[in-house]
Order: sequence, then structure tokens, then C-alpha cells
Amino acid sequence: MLVVQQNELDKVGVVLIARQTSSRLPNKVLLEINGKKIIEIILEKVLLNTKNYIFAIPENNENLILRNFLEDNGYHYFAGSENDVLGRFIRASEKLNCKFIQRLNCDNLLFDPSYMSYCYKSLDDVSDVYTNIDFPNHSGSSVEIIRKEKCLITREPTEYESEHVFPYFYANQDLSVVGLEGPEEKVFPIDTKSDFEKAMAFFT
Repeated sequence: MLVVQQNELDKVGVVLIARQTSSRLPNKVLLEINGKKIIEIILEKVLLNTKNYIFAIPENNENLILRNFLEDNGYHYFAGSENDVLGRFIRASEKLNCKFIQRLNCDNLLFDPSYMSYCYKSLDDVSDVYTNIDFPNHSGSSVEIIRKEKCLITREPTEYESEHVFPYFYANQDLSVVGLEGPEEKVFPIDTKSDFEKAMAFFT
């Protein structure tokens, strides 16, 4: 089990983006592996590196089962717009008491917590945004982190930015962006039923 220092626990807060309404694999975050739902497995990994987290889910009837599950289990969550993911991310981040905010999609089931710890060690007092999306092997292990004081709306976002979140911050020339080296191991996000079936082999 990965051990982190207490000051690291207060450094980063994670906003876990989750919904039931995925077009290719509906309800995927509630699928189970060895008796645990995908979002539970992901949260266990997150908690190895930070105690600060919140699920950001859509506030509508189509995601009511997910909301009830989070409530029944006492998990922290914020419910907001389904289509304006950027707005949902920012409003959820306001609930966290930390220096940096990470966006984590709940289809990234296979990320390595030790790699996440490595990324957290790269955070400093100078830069605003940290990302590995331009590096090999980022798919399924994407890391996008922003300094909390910079996590706000400064102009009207495009539809693409509202859906994908961090392109909004990348386009802000007032923010300094640092590239993070990608992980050594190549994994994949859970987008389809085939992805889920392949992912189950990682837990046997």
C-alpha cells in the first residue's frame, strides 16, 4: 500500500467526473468487479494519495441511481449540469480545501496510484496547470491538475470546452502550463463493453 505524508494529503483535491449516461456503455461506473463498483475501486485508488475528493455528477433523473448510491454510502458529491461539465467541475472544486484540483474521469479505472503520487510531487508554487495529455501512454491515466485559485471562469467557454473541461484552461494564455511525463505502463479507459471485459483481467 502506498504511503504518503500528511502534507501531501492536503495538497491535492480530486474531482471525480461520473455519470450513468455514457452513450457507448451506459451505467459503466456502477458495473462491478469482484463485488465492487468501478467508482468504488477508483475512489480507493484516489484515497491512497489524498483524502480530498468529491464526485461531480449530473443533477437529473437519468443519474438518480448513481446519486442514491453515493448518498447511501456517505460519499462526497456535487450534482450539477450534465452538459456543462466545466461548470460542474469548477463548482465541485469549490467544496474542496486544498491547493490544487485534479480532474479525474471515472472511466480511468486502471490508473496507477504510484504514478499519481509521482505527478503530485511535480507540483510547485510557480505554475498553474499540469498535464500529461501530450505524452505517450496518457490514455487511461490522464492527469490534469490546476491551482485552485485559477480554477474559475474568466470568459464564456465554447461548447467543446464546456464538455472537455481542461481545454478551457489550456486556452488561457495567462496560465502557465507544465507537461508531466507520462506513465511507463500503457492502460486504457473504460469506454465500451469490450474495454470492461479486458479490464477485469487486471483484477484476477
